[in-house]
Amino acid sequence: MMLELRTNLFGLARPIIDLDFDWLEEIVIDDDVPGVIAIVLIVAAFALRAVLGSSWRITGAVARNKVAAGALLLDVRSEAEFRDDALPGAQNLPLSQLSAHIDDLESDRPIVVYCSSGTRSASAASMLRARGFKAWDLGARTGW
Repeated sequence: MMLELRTNLFGLARPIIDLDFDWLEEIVIDDDVPGVIAIVLIVAAFALRAVLGSSWRITGAVARNKVAAGALLLDVRSEAEFRDDALPGAQNLPLSQLSAHIDDLESDRPIVVYCSSGTRSASAASMLRARGFKAWDLGARTGW
């Protein structure tokens, strides 16, 4: 885990290291150390969020194990997409309706979320976690 985290952090830092910082001269007034520190902290915060946010994404094998252990498999695609090719045992709650129906979900039941590309499922998992649910993001349906 630590090696993976270091690899992810270095991968995120590499583009930052390679950047040309001449643009800072337009933003930062001479001797504006607090301004430079603020910019560095903002970049670091976004990089850290990207690394930590990805820990909610799980593989298909992990998702199958969680569902087999009782987790809800939640498809956040549209009803039409769900009808066309839902995963067996999945429940459909489109992302556009999740906030309105989030209280209908069992708060003590873990949830594995998926969609067609991973974008909606990432949003849904984040929303569920913010509300106290144990939620993981499978990403795209094809990852199952």
